Amino acid sequence: MLRLITPPTVEPVTVTELATNLNRFIPTDEQSEYADYDVGFMAALISAAREDAEHYTGRYWAVQTLEKTFRDFDKTLSLTPTLRSISSVNYWDQEDTERAFPTTDYLPAFGNFCGGIEFRDPYAFPSVAQRSDAVNIRFEVGPYHTPATVKQAILLIASHWYENREAANITGGGLEIREVPFAYRWLLDSHRIPVVG
Repeated sequence: MLRLITPPTVEPVTVTELATNLNRFIPTDEQSEYADYDVGFMAALISAAREDAEHYTGRYWAVQTLEKTFRDFDKTLSLTPTLRSISSVNYWDQEDTERAFPTTDYLPAFGNFCGGIEFRDPYAFPSVAQRSDAVNIRFEVGPYHTPATVKQAILLIASHWYENREAANITGGGLEIREVPFAYRWLLDSHRIPVVG
């Protein structure tokens, strides 16, 4: 199981970049409720667009902390291709007591399609409790540099959502379906992790 521990504090695209892409002027008057609403709405769209890009590509595009659980230890455990660092490895022993695994006994394994953790001595694993979350690995993900194509895809879809608040619109000519721009997926396809099987 994978869960978010600490969400991103910085998005790959700023509200100013989105406003520029939309040819919009954001008022800087602190008394303006409209300015606060618009800025907050744009920030929410950027976060949603980034999450969608992460889901589509199988990679993380903002720095965040995750935790993944496993039933038991193994020589290598797969985490994510955009692995930055491993914060901790904890496990539940046979007495159902949570313990820390020594930091000197593992190292991060970086790879283009598979980032993970590699244990130095796979024959010295402690016995763990019979539970689905017996081993807990907390780690940081996110790129050191966001590719321009990913930033452009996030801008494209966030702009699309800003200008089209509904998936469909009833006009004088009938129902108009507003689909996701094809260029969005095209920009992300080169970053997508291939699915095998």
